[in-house]
Amino acid sequence: MQPAVKATRIQIQPTDEMLIEHSLSGDLEAFEQIFYRYYQPVYEYACLVCSVKELAEKILIKTFLKFYRNLSRYPFKQKVVHELLQVSTDLILRARQKGELGRRDEAFAGGREFEGLGLIDRSVMVMGQRFGFNIGVISWILRLKSSRILDKLNQIESLNQPVDWPELEWPAIDYRVMLLSRIQRVRSEKKSYILLLPMACLILVFLVGFWWKISRQPDAFLHQSRVPENVSSPDVSEPRELFIQNIQIEREVFFVRGKGFAEDSLIMARGRGKVLAIDYELFKPRTRAGLRISFESVDLARYDQFKFFVKGDPSLGYPQKCSVVFKKKGIEVSQKFLFPVSEQWNQLTVSFKSRSNLAADEAVFAFDDETCATQRSGRIYLDHMAFQNSR
Repeated sequence: MQPAVKATRIQIQPTDEMLIEHSLSGDLEAFEQIFYRYYQPVYEYACLVCSVKELAEKILIKTFLKFYRNLSRYPFKQKVVHELLQVSTDLILRARQKGELGRRDEAFAGGREFEGLGLIDRSVMVMGQRFGFNIGVISWILRLKSSRILDKLNQIESLNQPVDWPELEWPAIDYRVMLLSRIQRVRSEKKSYILLLPMACLILVFLVGFWWKISRQPDAFLHQSRVPENVSSPDVSEPRELFIQNIQIEREVFFVRGKGFAEDSLIMARGRGKVLAIDYELFKPRTRAGLRISFESVDLARYDQFKFFVKGDPSLGYPQKCSVVFKKKGIEVSQKFLFPVSEQWNQLTVSFKSRSNLAADEAVFAFDDETCATQRSGRIYLDHMAFQNSR
């Protein structure tokens, strides 16, 4: 006998609050749904306000990353899209202070209605006429009084012309992978800081005890620490090791936009403290990405070796090999050294050919088709990089 009522399956879409709660418990798929739900209005807002496509793509990633960092303080008083647009506005204003807006892309410059408008005016126009937000929401996002928002909306409506919104070109790169990679790094940094908390407490207790001791007997401490006048200071000889961090001038990543990506950061590693992390991703063949470290000129005839520790990240993937080459004023002064990478820390040594006029002021770590093969994205760690005199 067939049932009188046919049962149907109803699929309930999770609310933003549910996705945030799951994200706080460590569910990255929940935050991925938040990204897919709201990345279009965030990118559209950034493109129309700043009119620089490359900057809009950076703001897209930074907005969701900052929102993830502040999830634990999310008040649930505003909609998620409103929170994201407020973060985007703060990032755009900060980019203007740093002079990063530059020349606007013609494809996103808009019609005559956009000419002569500042960032705030463009924001009000986009949120009021493009998104249809009310005055209260716009006032909260921009942190301005409602009366000022009302005046700007009245000025825009007084034009009595429909806005000629430009056609937007959506990013060809899947920024979801890039965002999740950075989120995993944020989570690993938080775990590292938690592990260092007991050590920090011990150091604090030691400093308090040391201060209490010298405050009780300051004269005795000064008498013990006084150096006799007839004792001469020892001769300072040239160090056998020259660490890059002590002579470093600049550190920057390089990649071809749309074909690859790279990013560097300092993170906490268990048992080693802060180490240098290099994330890379090669979207297309015959491209390269990596890290360039500039430092004070080093005489390679005096420091004939370069030693460092390297390790791959097993959770994010890593190349089987990587390369490093040394340059002087942009010209290669050494051969390209290929070194293996594994999920364990390994100490490697690069030896230079002995020449009296050989010097270097730059080290370039690169990822390409030769070194990465099928592992087109991943992360490696570098630590304890130093030039060494082996003689």
